[in-house]
Amino acid sequence: MRHAASGRLPALVLGVGLLVGACGAPVEDTTASGAGDSGPALPEPRLDTSTSAPLPPPGGGEAPVLAQPEAAWKAPFDDVPYPAGDNLVGIRFPADDESELGIVGVAPSGETRWTVWTNPSCVGYGVTEVGDRPGAVVLASDADNRDGEIATKTSANVYDTADGSRLWGPTSVPGPLQGPGLIFGRVANSVVGGESGKRVMLAADTGKPVEPPVDGAVALYEHHGAGLFGHDGKLTALDTGSGDTLWRSSELELPSGWSGTDRVELLEGTQGSDEGVVALRWSGDGGERTSLHDLRTGELLAALGDETEFRSVVDPDSGTLVVSGLDGYRVTRAFDLRTAESRWTDDGADGLLDVTLAESGVGYGTRSGTPVAVDLRTGLTIDRGEGSAPVAASDAGVLITPAPRSENAEPTDRTAGATPGYLAHHRR
Repeated sequence: MRHAASGRLPALVLGVGLLVGACGAPVEDTTASGAGDSGPALPEPRLDTSTSAPLPPPGGGEAPVLAQPEAAWKAPFDDVPYPAGDNLVGIRFPADDESELGIVGVAPSGETRWTVWTNPSCVGYGVTEVGDRPGAVVLASDADNRDGEIATKTSANVYDTADGSRLWGPTSVPGPLQGPGLIFGRVANSVVGGESGKRVMLAADTGKPVEPPVDGAVALYEHHGAGLFGHDGKLTALDTGSGDTLWRSSELELPSGWSGTDRVELLEGTQGSDEGVVALRWSGDGGERTSLHDLRTGELLAALGDETEFRSVVDPDSGTLVVSGLDGYRVTRAFDLRTAESRWTDDGADGLLDVTLAESGVGYGTRSGTPVAVDLRTGLTIDRGEGSAPVAASDAGVLITPAPRSENAEPTDRTAGATPGYLAHHRR
């Protein structure tokens, strides 16, 4: 699961920062870990289809679409949405005449199937999996921005992305969604109410707090029921449902020739980790090295030497891991998630390739600034376009792209009520 990014416009970024701060105040702890099974509840989601016009479902075909003369529909989102199976989940900020924040679930046709309305202080949201059901993570709090009142209670809730029914919650948490995954709390370098950086991980299936493997261990990463904790230069991965240990860093296989690796941390502050793949930074007498590992198994997927500034994207459908920005941002490499073998390398001879999205065997991104789609099996370019590359894609083949500036000016009758910042196309 990924947590929400900041807004698209400078004014919106400022607003998001203020709202998240209001939602991130301390809570009244109900358990020793700082999270409990009760909290302020959200209203039940209600159906709202006024934001977009239903269209026929997409047709068949396999070729990606990077540009079409007309979009299928305009997306009712104020930020990049998250894919959740066939559907998309996004955010709608309050308009001048609205008092609540909306998290919306949108079908491949463009129809808004459900909306969860919540306190506008709680901008952070995301998606997870509860069993095999995609779920939308939504926060609630008792903050009141109008009166300048910060939150004294914050809760997390998860809703089925297909119909909006609640899957679990409310669960009391010590602050907003920090991520990656189901990690909640306050920013580590801030002090609120005399405590600094408390973080709690929740189990994806139940919403229960996950007990750290040892006292003092810090929640670092969570994805679909697997969680990573760090303590004293060592890492431990747990199954968040059962609490069973999946692996310890001391047990991991490392590349031949790596020695003296006596400390390891999650490589943070970059886009090196994605989905169920985590970037680890090892240090010791042999220097510092980076490797990519399967979060659930600990299996070594790629050894990246001294690289620290790169982007990883994962496509579970084709079993592909793509790493862009290697060797001074010149090289992109793809690996097989099942065998850890290298699939292809792009040395940038035809322009620097940056893959930012991977879906159903296709990698979307740019080559020297031009939108491209590449075959994840071979690395060959299979489509080129103009404008912007897709920023999100659903399993149903819906591609979301930022609207051109001219499209951003006026909504049409067909898209009345929708925020015209993002366009949806269907793969041919």
